[in-house]
Amino acid sequence: MTDANYESFLRTCFAHQEMILISGYDCDLYRDVLAGWKIDQVHTTAECGAKREECLWINPAAADALQRQSG
Repeated sequence: MTDANYESFLRTCFAHQEMILISGYDCDLYRDVLAGWKIDQVHTTAECGAKREECLWINPAAADALQRQSG
């Protein structure tokens, strides 16, 4: 996918009110387009021992539902 494709995908997700979670890596494009979404980060080890920081981008509807569920 091109950066333009990713941006279009992210803007479409941002516009929806349903619960949405996106798994990916931290980058400026995601931070800019998904401003206001919660980010859970996990340090992982990828192929050949490369260190990575994976991110779960959680929109407000999903974050609210998770908060209610956890009490």
